[in-house]
Amino acid sequence: MLISTLDAAPVTDGLLPVLPLLLARHRLVLAAVEDTRIAELAAGRGDAEAVYAAAAAERTRSERAATGALLTRRGVRVVAAGPDELPPALADTYLGPQGLWSLTCANATVATCRKFVTKSPKTDGPRAPNPTRAPWSTATKGHR
Repeated sequence: MLISTLDAAPVTDGLLPVLPLLLARHRLVLAAVEDTRIAELAAGRGDAEAVYAAAAAERTRSERAATGALLTRRGVRVVAAGPDELPPALADTYLGPQGLWSLTCANATVATCRKFVTKSPKTDGPRAPNPTRAPWSTATKGHR
């Protein structure tokens, strides 16, 4: 999981050049907190200043949506929500019916998935599933 902004400059300059390397071995989720002030500014229409602020806010929304769409086309799962909505949205991304955990198990055999959520020899307790690591990776070898 990567927590970042959906502003174009950091994504195009920092993330896009390394994205193929990341996606070759991992499923990537980009979590972005949406600025609630942008929504407030976009709704303003009281005077000329508010209209200009609303136009700027809409442009910001549009640019962030385009950046999110670009990342989605490249294979990144983008989760963008307000500060209060982001944690449950991320939980849904991992644990929901179309979440990364279910996709990991859907692409593996049942035995591999069972092995993926087995007891850890170090703690004798259940290991939490790690949806960013494929169940067939070397990290799960040796666990029964």
